[in-house]
Amino acid sequence: MTGEQFEISAGSSRAVITEIGAGLRAFESDGVPYLQTFPADADRPPMGAGSVLVPWPNRVAGARWELCGKPQYLDVTEPDRGNAIHGLTRHQPWRAVMHETARITMATDVPVQAGWPV
Repeated sequence: MTGEQFEISAGSSRAVITEIGAGLRAFESDGVPYLQTFPADADRPPMGAGSVLVPWPNRVAGARWELCGKPQYLDVTEPDRGNAIHGLTRHQPWRAVMHETARITMATDVPVQAGWPV
């Protein structure tokens, strides 16, 4: 499930942000959708649609990077290619720290874990 759904709107524009992954599930203006949306009760967004990809987008080759000259080894989340893919937060809950009619600020904590000691 993508968790609680947070709606914001201004004028004729409207957006829906998900609790899980802080994903942009819907955006429309003047009734015209600008995203391929998915149901609020979907297990996960299709193909990671709208997900916030932090602390890195895309892939970390070999699931390895360096911090202060020391190698860090992330969990391999793209096994076929041996990479770490799409960050650490797209499947975890985010919280609305500010939610007004026309804007929202979402936050999450990235815990210390394999390859992410910071």
